[in-house]
Amino acid sequence: MAETVHDVFLKDGKWHVKGVGNEKSTYVCNTQEEAIAKAKEIAKNNDGKVKVHNTEGKVRAQIGNKDAKPAKKPAAKPAVKADAKPAAKTDAKPAAKAEAKPVAKAEKKPAKK
Repeated sequence: MAETVHDVFLKDGKWHVKGVGNEKSTYVCNTQEEAIAKAKEIAKNNDGKVKVHNTEGKVRAQIGNKDAKPAKKPAAKPAVKADAKPAAKTDAKPAAKAEAKPVAKAEKKPAKK
């Protein structure tokens, strides 16, 4: 699957978020900050990136999808022999945690003159 790219640009006093190749803007926002947040959200959900344009239309930043978490692979299960017996259960209780005790502070002696 190709990486999606969303542009954030200023048009008619509003900040637009538009996917490359789309005819219409996906979002129209009052601030660039809001538009960037929306574009990042789209990029995260679609494994894409964001190109942020300045007021003159030049690209000032490219934001990759660093926040996206890679898909986790299922953990490999250890091989179990057919004749293996389950582990014996014990009635042992876990060791109690030691409580932290406050340390007494040394009293200060008055300074001599």
